[in-house]
Amino acid sequence: MATVRNNPTKSGKYQALYLDHTGKRRTITMSTKNKALKTAQRKEAVAEEIKLGLRRAPDAADKHLKRPIEEVAQEYLDWGNAQGGRKGKPWGQVHARNRESHLAWWQSRLRLIELGDLVDALPQVEKAVQYLLNKGRTGKTVANYSEALRAFCIWCKGRRYLANDPLESLAKFDTPPQTRRRAMTKDEVKKLFAPCAVHRRLLYETAMYSGLRANELRSLTVEDLDAENCRLLLQSDWTKNRADGFQPLPQALIFRLQEFANSGDVHQL
Repeated sequence: MATVRNNPTKSGKYQALYLDHTGKRRTITMSTKNKALKTAQRKEAVAEEIKLGLRRAPDAADKHLKRPIEEVAQEYLDWGNAQGGRKGKPWGQVHARNRESHLAWWQSRLRLIELGDLVDALPQVEKAVQYLLNKGRTGKTVANYSEALRAFCIWCKGRRYLANDPLESLAKFDTPPQTRRRAMTKDEVKKLFAPCAVHRRLLYETAMYSGLRANELRSLTVEDLDAENCRLLLQSDWTKNRADGFQPLPQALIFRLQEFANSGDVHQL
């Protein structure tokens, strides 16, 4: 039962005590004894309604729902660019750019102003997804849009900015590749190499034998060429799995890469 102390504090205010919905004792301080007691009684009445299931219990996320969506989204992007990738490394440049543009699209499409606007946004998100599909976007593209918003919601939930993931029930998408790719035939490879300059052919051969992605190929330097062990050294700063590693290459290709590196024309790559 709510009570109030008879004597004021050193500041001249009065302290009242009450039990919250968890049964924990709480205190409040008001300017007069009467105000303190009435406020404590109101809070205890609310706590009783919560215990009876007549009112929703307060959540730590409640205080964040009025935050501007732009502010929270920027916090998320800053986190991703600092440590959001694998093993605590930053996102890759392309991933970071896509996350920023996708979140901006969702903000505009759903007319998001405050973080709390996401709480009941699932129906609007599903309509936006249908809009993208009707515009001819592939399932994979739509999945990327949806994943950006879903990842943001999960990140907010992990920091107790949102009490729940509002997109938890969002259905997955059928994402089969629209184009079937195959390995080049020997004749096709010969036709590709025939008109190529030396540096361009070396680049294509390295790509074919290693399977490295375009950005990984761009990131290679002469220091990554381990001619003694016939391999390329892969650096965690630019590999997709954010781990150091190596990629074996044929000895003949390693010899030509080393020869080209020693020629001084590496800038052509």
